[in-house]
Amino acid sequence: MNKIKITFFLVILLIISDEVLSQGYFQQRVNYKIYAELDTLTGSLISNIEIDYQNNSDSVLEVIYIHLWANAYKKRSTDLAQQMAHNGEKNLFFGVKKMGGYIDSLDFKVNGQTVRWEYVDNKIDIAILYLEKPLGKNEQLLITTPFYLKIPSGDISRLGVDNQNYQITQWYPKPAVYDMTGWHYFPYLQYGEFYSEFGNYEVTLKVPTNFVVAATGELKTESEVKWINNFANSYKTGEKQTHTVLEKTKTIKYFAENVHDFAWFASADYLVEKNQVVLPNSKDTVNTWTMYYSSSNSMWSGSTEYVNDAIYFYSSKVGDYPYENCTAVEGALKAGGGMEYPMITVISAGDDKFTLETVIMHEVGHNWFYGILGFNERQYPFLDEGLNSFYETRYISDKYPNTLFTTFLGISSDKNNSLQLENKPYYLSDYLMYVSFDALGYDMPINLPSSEYTKISYYSAVYKKAAAAFMYLMSYISEEKFDNIMRDFYEKWKFKHPTPSDLKLHIEKSVGEDMSWFFDGVLNSSQKLDFKINKVRKNEITIKNCSKIAAPISVSGIVNKEEKITTWTAPFKNTIKVNLSDEHKYDCYALDYKYQTLDFFKNNNYWYVDNIFKRYDRFKIQFASSLNLSSKWQVNIMPLLGWNYYNKLMLGGYLSNFTIPNKDFQYRLMPFYSFTTKNLNGNYALSYKILRSRKLDIFIKTQGKTYAYNENQNTALFEITDLPGDKISNYVMLKSELDINLKYVKNYHSRENHFILKHYFLNEKENIFQFDYKYIKRSKLKPLDINISARLYDEQSLYFSFQSNFYFPYTSGKGIDLRLFASYINGGISNSYYVGLSNMSGLEDYTYENTFLARSEDVKTREYFLLARQVIINDGGFVLYTPFGTQSEWVAAINIKIGIPKMFVTPYINLGTYQNAGNQVYHFNYQTNNFVIASKTLAYETGFAVVVLKNVFEIYFPFVTSRDIYLYNNEITHRYTQRIKFLLNLNSDNIFEYLKKINLF
Repeated sequence: MNKIKITFFLVILLIISDEVLSQGYFQQRVNYKIYAELDTLTGSLISNIEIDYQNNSDSVLEVIYIHLWANAYKKRSTDLAQQMAHNGEKNLFFGVKKMGGYIDSLDFKVNGQTVRWEYVDNKIDIAILYLEKPLGKNEQLLITTPFYLKIPSGDISRLGVDNQNYQITQWYPKPAVYDMTGWHYFPYLQYGEFYSEFGNYEVTLKVPTNFVVAATGELKTESEVKWINNFANSYKTGEKQTHTVLEKTKTIKYFAENVHDFAWFASADYLVEKNQVVLPNSKDTVNTWTMYYSSSNSMWSGSTEYVNDAIYFYSSKVGDYPYENCTAVEGALKAGGGMEYPMITVISAGDDKFTLETVIMHEVGHNWFYGILGFNERQYPFLDEGLNSFYETRYISDKYPNTLFTTFLGISSDKNNSLQLENKPYYLSDYLMYVSFDALGYDMPINLPSSEYTKISYYSAVYKKAAAAFMYLMSYISEEKFDNIMRDFYEKWKFKHPTPSDLKLHIEKSVGEDMSWFFDGVLNSSQKLDFKINKVRKNEITIKNCSKIAAPISVSGIVNKEEKITTWTAPFKNTIKVNLSDEHKYDCYALDYKYQTLDFFKNNNYWYVDNIFKRYDRFKIQFASSLNLSSKWQVNIMPLLGWNYYNKLMLGGYLSNFTIPNKDFQYRLMPFYSFTTKNLNGNYALSYKILRSRKLDIFIKTQGKTYAYNENQNTALFEITDLPGDKISNYVMLKSELDINLKYVKNYHSRENHFILKHYFLNEKENIFQFDYKYIKRSKLKPLDINISARLYDEQSLYFSFQSNFYFPYTSGKGIDLRLFASYINGGISNSYYVGLSNMSGLEDYTYENTFLARSEDVKTREYFLLARQVIINDGGFVLYTPFGTQSEWVAAINIKIGIPKMFVTPYINLGTYQNAGNQVYHFNYQTNNFVIASKTLAYETGFAVVVLKNVFEIYFPFVTSRDIYLYNNEITHRYTQRIKFLLNLNSDNIFEYLKKINLF
């Protein structure tokens, strides 16, 4: 009885709250009249605009903020140029003078009187107008201005021209939204969309007569209506229609009602398809159009089918399409596969018809989730892209019910089984993209402003993870209820600005229960949901929620892999008990059997009644790695061959438990048998994730390796002769570490702060303790890393070092790499542990962390041996070996690489000094020759590098050095070829970290 009372009270409270919030809601009304004349010779528009602005708020407005988004293309300092450059798209940043655009010739007047205006916070794509007379409640004013638009290159973003094909978007002065929370003005971004006021548009365009124009709204010029209808589908008969050219230009007019933007596209090369679709509810007819370049005829032919099917699908699931026309046009889009505008979308060329259909239907779907439900896309991008991606997945699943997840990846059916993808439903693609990007470390909460995401995390969280979350929500509520709720929500909020709170309140009112688990938990956290079956007694299943989010999970009884019964728990924390009907004798109990939730670790979701190990179906050996969404106890194996100079050929293998989703505990074993040294070699790595969240990661790791080396190689600093005979034995390196990473996203790129404690145990006798602080700014414009280390060895010597790598770009593909290094040793210098000006060879790698193919060799001992010239960038960074500075307490160096446009070689210069530089004389003994070299105060070397893959494989050709370095190396070898060195960096423990290291993400 109490439960009934509480439920009744909750429903009444929700109804009252809904009414109160509805009464406080308002939105402004903004109507536009725009005239624009296209000048194809200069690639510009000469325009003027009238903006009828009505204040429906209770506030008195003293200013109005205006977006001038075309100015985002004007300077390299704009947020657009900065965001794109940090994501690796540098054409605007470096080509703004040649490729950029802008809006100017502005003369703002309010009700006919000139007003003062200025840019906001030095952002040239946002202006503020100061009203002479404040605008009161229910009052209107008229803003007018001429404007000149220089259209940027179509190779940048959404607005542009490419080979006389025009896409005119975000192109006119546009008031920012003023709502219950205040003004919403923001710069134009590539990743991060828009929020605008609804109104009516009357737009007049003057364009060349032979241009086909597609635009938001309804075409009102009768002669053009007649011509475009005759032109449509004429390509099928080969009778391409043309205008009867009396004038070089034509003037056409469009009208759009209840929209919040206006976009248009124009080209003389468009073919036109026209079709119609009857709406499922009102039975009204919508005209559907596609316009595309003649070169794309084979791909786009019949593409109005995709527009028709999308309109019908969204109308049936959400609510009828309210406009008379819907168009998809092909464009030179550089902001993704497609971009939506009211009644019209622009699509880049697709790779195949399935991809083209998917992009068209997705962008058409944005008419509902952006165009009609006018979400604040910049603040809540998941409501726009996440909801729409969810409906995209449903569209594909409904239209093509036999389509599997592998269709999304383009994987052939014969490979499905080897990757454990067989018979996986298409909707699983959203979940698997989410967990795959999590493995890369890009998981973030779903409900964040778009400016707080990186490019990768924006796609992962806002598109894919959000889509999977809405699948979770729908499965919990039931598909029928969910669709009814969304239809009601659409009818209530169409042509308005709903927020996540409005959607939450509406769902709660409809289902009569608190939905905080979803809106406050799932959407606002990067914590992983993890449910597992603790035990089963008869048909009573005890389920544990291992996360801190109270959430529901589905429970199924299975007989011979067939689902017999499924029920959902209420949202819960800790543990819950569920009783299933005893109608069947179940051989398996399963959580989330249909993969419909965000439960991250699905391999603990099963309980096999008759198995010894209840949670595992069977043991599985998998080649390489794969997805693992089942209850298989999986070990990945792969045969490997290895080689180094001492072990020679080795036969071995790779064993790991790495899968997607990632496990908290991961291991990797790589044992090898050497046929030369006749012993076991190899390496291992273990890691355990204590915590991974949006702002904090904590890992503990241990790794070790043992391979052969020449123990008799002389490591004395200045005695360069070999010891008599080789003594081949195995070194042993064991390392453990604790890595605490504080991370955040700022200005569209991520930053990490690692605090790392390390312990090395070397050759069963030596201990080294180390603390590292690493700062990493991951950016493709100006990446930066700083490493500060303190190392204690020999239980007495304390070593400090500072290293930093900067990159300063000056063209799209070239820049200056600057490396700074400084070190200090307190407590004495030994032959085993020292630093100097030179890069690290295998002899100096005393922690054995790096991979050298001939660890114990160098050109002093084996002059003609190619592998002896492998180096790792370390210490002072000099390419040529020099002993100078190795007996010093401190060393400092600067390394510079200068990328030159259109050249495959990179000049470099290294400068260094050290304690007592210029005041020391060094005595050397080499093959019975004694020689003396006086050190220089400033050592230097210059040359050229061939960078095959940055930081991975580089070849160095030194040319000019300071005299001390020259004399030393000349005594070692007179052959220039022996001074050529190469960097081969094979040290990454994890493929994903390796991709990050070379800055692919």
